Amino acid sequence: MKNRGFSLIELIVVIAIMGVALAVGGYSINAISLSRAKNCASEINYALERTRTQSYSSDGIAYGTATLQIYKKGNDIYLKKSYEGTEKKIGNGAVTVTYTMKNDAVEKTLGEQPMIFSFNKSSGAFKNTYVGTEDGGICTAIKVSGGGKTYIITCYEKTGRTTIE
Repeated sequence: MKNRGFSLIELIVVIAIMGVALAVGGYSINAISLSRAKNCASEINYALERTRTQSYSSDGIAYGTATLQIYKKGNDIYLKKSYEGTEKKIGNGAVTVTYTMKNDAVEKTLGEQPMIFSFNKSSGAFKNTYVGTEDGGICTAIKVSGGGKTYIITCYEKTGRTTIE
């Protein structure tokens, strides 16, 4: 008798191997998205702290104010510091950035209109955050999501400090 085809055992082994491979691949993709969100949140937090520190000094800053812009271009997320002048890509389509303003409890998604952060030169406190050209008030939180995890950057109005959770 000629054996043609697969036995039931062979088929079960192949399906089990494929299941393990898919599980490992799915975990890897999730881990990559998670690290992208974490890196994006860390970059925003660091840039806010650096801009606050830079605001105390007007050396080399146009108009004497250090500002930070965060915006989307296509699916990518960028930030730009006024005192450096170059934009930096900090996220892609796998990462979502939302924000909440003090006077408006509605969470909004970051768009192509830049969020512009500035700080009081004497105290380091947050000044009003502009979204495009509109005064949005004080930003209280920035949420960065990706890979099933959300990182929250809390902005403290009176001190200009930020924390990341």
